[in-house]
Amino acid sequence: MSTILVIEGEPVAGLLREFLTIKGFTVVTAGDPERAIEALQRRSPDAVVVDPFHLGQAQGEFLRHIRLRANLRPLPLVLLKSTWPPPSAYRAVASVASAVLPQPLRLSRLAITLDSCLAGDQGHGYGDGRQAPVAAHHG
Repeated sequence: MSTILVIEGEPVAGLLREFLTIKGFTVVTAGDPERAIEALQRRSPDAVVVDPFHLGQAQGEFLRHIRLRANLRPLPLVLLKSTWPPPSAYRAVASVASAVLPQPLRLSRLAITLDSCLAGDQGHGYGDGRQAPVAAHHG
């Protein structure tokens, strides 16, 4: 059973937790960046679903933890976003996202996207067949 870290505020986090649990995932929620980073360190999720709004100014610290985890094994990151391209404040998160899902969110599309990411599909996309831009990573 895969563990999904959902970084989203209530009541949306509760809805996502309920839906993903029904789909067979174990779900951990965090409504702010500090709890998200703690969950990344403690729970070792298999994928992350995040609304970048809830990262606020801690986006850089969150990405540092995502990149540290990625050195151990890939960590799919599904971005929930209402507009594209994202505001400049969220471009860093969007650049490392495995998929970008527009809002209003279709729950069935989220489940399909997570299954695809967890199966090892390395494509970066919007969840509707279009490719999302991916920034070059310099090691």
